[in-house]
Amino acid sequence: MTSTQSSAVEVLKSEHEKLLSAIRKYESAKGLSGSEKERKLADFTHLLTILSSLETGIFYSEIKDKCDGELIEKFSESHNHIKVLLAGAQRMMGEEEGFDEHLKELFAAIEKHIKEEDEKLFPALKGCELDFEAIGKRLGDSRDEMNTK
Repeated sequence: MTSTQSSAVEVLKSEHEKLLSAIRKYESAKGLSGSEKERKLADFTHLLTILSSLETGIFYSEIKDKCDGELIEKFSESHNHIKVLLAGAQRMMGEEEGFDEHLKELFAAIEKHIKEEDEKLFPALKGCELDFEAIGKRLGDSRDEMNTK
């Protein structure tokens, strides 16, 4: 990754780390009540919504036509799969049988998506002619705005 890419990619990696940290915290929590699980899911959903908005609403749109459009489409499809899993979890009650298993599946899909972005997408950006600093600023501004709502 070149230094000009770092701004956009670093904003996304920072959001990835927040999400992965929330997953680890949830997975390490023991004996949560159903309502505590639902609150943690709501907090997690907020983080996931921000990341998804940044990636699909700004980042992928900016790079799709100037980089590997097929690769970007694959990551967009992965976001759609994650949205379906999240919606399924949101329809469940925290004490409901299968809730934890559903979250485990959601978390695994998110972890796979993030790993693939790190290993496939971000390195593929090296040859793209984009203003990664400007994209990074847009991502950061949008993230800050979503966090104040």
